[in-house]
Amino acid sequence: MAAPALTPQQLASAQKFVDEMSKGPKAGSIDKLCCVNDQILTFRVLNLSTEESTISDAQFPRIEQMNAGLFIVSDADEELLIQIQFKDEVNLESITLFALQAPKEEYSAPKNVRLFKTDSLNSNFDDVKDNKKFDAQFVGKKEKLENGQKFSFKKNAKSTVKFNKVKYLLIYISSNIDGTEQTYLNGITLKGVVKDSTDMSQWEKVAEDAKKKLADQ
Repeated sequence: MAAPALTPQQLASAQKFVDEMSKGPKAGSIDKLCCVNDQILTFRVLNLSTEESTISDAQFPRIEQMNAGLFIVSDADEELLIQIQFKDEVNLESITLFALQAPKEEYSAPKNVRLFKTDSLNSNFDDVKDNKKFDAQFVGKKEKLENGQKFSFKKNAKSTVKFNKVKYLLIYISSNIDGTEQTYLNGITLKGVVKDSTDMSQWEKVAEDAKKKLADQ
């Protein structure tokens, strides 16, 4: 038994639905804001005290629940240089630093923080210490760092563009709040936009088949 013919109203409604499907996102192109710590390929900290830190630099970005007992701390002085390489380019939207209650009186939370978007991780303190061409800078506040101080790149169009398509990132902490000899951190969260691997090709096929059927009506 042949299927009943569609009315003009039904055809118009069906055509509209098919057109909307055709305009939808293509395979693997859904963008969403999320934590991108799992996109980190390399996380390295220069001037890290491996003896006093309670977690390695490689494991540090994997901390999900902040714990005062888990921290990294500087070694020779208050400076820290965090080097980050992502698996793929990401559009960064914010960074949140955590510094809970200081484990020791000799430790203090970060104060002056500068960020550099670079082409590689081949940089050291000499490359960033007096470099005025940083891409963003922030000042840490003790009461905010205890709960996670968020530094957003979405406040203006210029900083938003700067942190698009980031593959390598340097975070330079030049000083701490109390002026002590060592700087500590309990956690870091990076948020941004990555490409979703969801395969939309099946939707595209459905839309194409629907168009053909409508054309036969």
